[in-house]
Amino acid sequence: MLRQLGLEQQFIQYIIQFSYAELMRFDQFVAFNVFGQPVLYPYLLLSIFLLVAAVNVLLIFRMYKNQQIMN
Repeated sequence: MLRQLGLEQQFIQYIIQFSYAELMRFDQFVAFNVFGQPVLYPYLLLSIFLLVAAVNVLLIFRMYKNQQIMN
């Protein structure tokens, strides 16, 4: 959406790289160093998405676990 609006500044360009749309549009060989080991871009994105999803599920669970049920 940001790309469609023409908001492609340096910081926004970096954030746009880590999205579901960019994962599906993987067309070049890109590797990132993670703890000194090269990791392909799609695997890095999938691991980041899974980590964020797991943290979100845990936070939602803790938030609703502590709430009282009212009639």
